[in-house]
Amino acid sequence: MCYALRERIALAETARRLRDDAAGPGRVSAPARLAANIASISLKMAAKRGSMFQYWEKFDLQRLQRELGATAVELASRQEGSEESRRHLVEQSRDFKRSAPEDEE
Repeated sequence: MCYALRERIALAETARRLRDDAAGPGRVSAPARLAANIASISLKMAAKRGSMFQYWEKFDLQRLQRELGATAVELASRQEGSEESRRHLVEQSRDFKRSAPEDEE
């Protein structure tokens, strides 16, 4: 059983026990109510911490680095191709301007 789950179970049991130790039938003393609220808040925080831990445990940094590296290589290749296409277009535009007859009015 993982640490976060054990912690959640323990906090839930503490909150239940504090509610059961009330100051009489159907009544809860102020300190017991405060302690139950603190235990409830701690339980919620433990759940968030546990889910965050699970996220980072499953997070595969090496895979992400490989994907980003491949994307960077592809972007660089496309940029080089774009620059080459632009140069070719500029050259074609120059050739067209040279070969086009000038309009005389």
